[in-house]
Amino acid sequence: MKTMQQGFTLIELMIVIAIIGILAAVAIPQYTDYIKKAQVTDAYTLASGTKTNLVADYSVEGILFNGNHVSQMTMSSPNANLAFNSTAFSVTATMITSLPVELASKTITLTYSTVTGVWDCTTTIADKFVPKNCR
Repeated sequence: MKTMQQGFTLIELMIVIAIIGILAAVAIPQYTDYIKKAQVTDAYTLASGTKTNLVADYSVEGILFNGNHVSQMTMSSPNANLAFNSTAFSVTATMITSLPVELASKTITLTYSTVTGVWDCTTTIADKFVPKNCR
């Protein structure tokens, strides 16, 4: 009378572990890139949220506010008193230094042209971490 096999052989278990290892090798770098992109999106969203208010009233230059992944938000203009006849002004979000090296102390700058009425986004961060509307 034949007995039925119970459990898995060593080779079957080794194959399963190898497959899990390969999946982890691919997934972990993708996940860390996803986290970095989320942190940059936080900075971009923080800077973007100021656009309407800045267009309506940009009479005071200085630090605006900070966020979870942003150490400093500054507003600047070519005109020292930010008079409405300035041709452009910008909002810069500086990332905190405790982030990964690809993001630490990097900036996202949103520049508004009063001549064209268009916002332009520039950054010192690699494109793969930047939101699509900032590329």
